[in-house]
Amino acid sequence: MSSLSGFLTTAAGLLLLAAYFNGASAADVDLSNKAGSKVCVGKICDDSTVFYYFECCGTIYDECCFKLQTWVLVVLIVAGVLVLLGAIGGFVKCICCCDNR
Repeated sequence: MSSLSGFLTTAAGLLLLAAYFNGASAADVDLSNKAGSKVCVGKICDDSTVFYYFECCGTIYDECCFKLQTWVLVVLIVAGVLVLLGAIGGFVKCICCCDNR
């Protein structure tokens, strides 16, 4: 359970760091799920799920745009960073330890 709380703390920290460099404050970051159907101009968007939701977009907000929930974005970013760090670590290990064979 402590690894899960550590992961969530790291994910929240990364999200706040990204928001800081994006010009937003910690109060502007919304981690809640967007649930329910959105009513756009002349159209009702599909229902939201735990993974995605729809938001009104377009020039007169008459279209439904697919958006990922915030936690999904955080998980994808953290997973991408971990994969990148693993690849860099493997490359460094290959360079440093290939002579030992």
